Amino acid sequence: MIRGTCIGPGSRILGILAPAIAAITIFIITAGRCDLAVCAGPDHIVGEVVRVSNGPDPANGTETWQIKELWKLGGEDEDDFLFGIITQLEFDNNGNVYCLDNQLSQVSVFSPDGEFLRTIGRPGEGPGEITNPLRMVLLPNGDIGLVKALPGKLVLLNSEGVSSGEFLPNDYDPARGAIVLVYTCIASDNRFVFAGARMKIESEDGTQGKSYHIRSYGQDHQRIAEFYSKQVSWDVSDFVLREIDTDFPWQRFDVDERGRVAVAGERCGYEISIYEPDGSISRVMEMDYDSYVRSPAQKAVYDRAFHRSVKRLPGTSAYETETFEPDIEELRFADDGTIWTQSSRQRWVGKEGEFCYNVFSKDGRFEKVVRILCPGSAREDRLFFGPNKRIYKVSGFLSAALLAEGLGSSPGNTEPEPMSVTCYQVE
Repeated sequence: MIRGTCIGPGSRILGILAPAIAAITIFIITAGRCDLAVCAGPDHIVGEVVRVSNGPDPANGTETWQIKELWKLGGEDEDDFLFGIITQLEFDNNGNVYCLDNQLSQVSVFSPDGEFLRTIGRPGEGPGEITNPLRMVLLPNGDIGLVKALPGKLVLLNSEGVSSGEFLPNDYDPARGAIVLVYTCIASDNRFVFAGARMKIESEDGTQGKSYHIRSYGQDHQRIAEFYSKQVSWDVSDFVLREIDTDFPWQRFDVDERGRVAVAGERCGYEISIYEPDGSISRVMEMDYDSYVRSPAQKAVYDRAFHRSVKRLPGTSAYETETFEPDIEELRFADDGTIWTQSSRQRWVGKEGEFCYNVFSKDGRFEKVVRILCPGSAREDRLFFGPNKRIYKVSGFLSAALLAEGLGSSPGNTEPEPMSVTCYQVE
């Protein structure tokens, strides 16, 4: 299967709003804080780990991609298909397009030419049903896995939408005495890589322990390796909901075909760690970068989200939002092994009609910036990279996610259009 990779805005916002609000009674959310970026310098080895330092400028400058539109579905001018909130696109070996609709709790499947084929899944709690899935995974046998946030697991459906069971990692079992929340799952090299959090309230001292993790599991449901972890402890009696405590790189990691994992673990500090399939770290890539300060309008959106969440908690709970956006907003492995990232500035202050990404070579060098000339806005829209040099734009994601959670539209977009999916060919 070809995994649909994306670079775009609202997915991290939805990561705060959807799983967080669903589990707010046990104090769950997502986001983070900032310090200084690393300085450029010569490569060096620490133990067995190679550290590659990059300056702020790419070795090969900027490469511009021109694209042409092939087809479009949904949107204000289309009446043949109505989307809710599209959060992910995937592609099978035949080039068919799978659109995960978080709001409608279904997957809509289209041919490479944009012809509607079928719908998979439906909302509910019964066999083969799921409400507001966060992520989908296409499996080699043709099944689809849909991520259920809480309790965390994969709901498995066959190509016709009939239940084929579920995948529950061995240490996610509620019988082990904790609650596990899942944010995303990626399938690679006959294994699943889960990003989630394990929560447990300690009755002795009234604190809640939360352990974030990125781990791989085999087909036997047993854990293979852990690539990232972060521990947080909250005082339930005097609770303060801090973004820094809830920052988690679930949108800042990816897995390649060999099972290697790339993680930008720190919110600020433009740094990517490369892990081998066994969990050992082999390389760290870093780049000189000045963290981007949120605009007043951006900060107001986060303040509204956190304020509303805190009001649902008992007592006089407070919250603290952050000043900076993450240095790396999105990260993905390309098919050729390069690593693509979108920085906070490329997302939030880029020009209309331009989507820009930093591209790092396999050995960690800042190789180039790719500038894609595409109608739309990097702030509002998401790009997914499919097979055969096709790019798919999901429009209006940020505003749709905010409106769905009752937080108003995104800054500068007072009348968002219905979501649409547009297929482009790279020329």
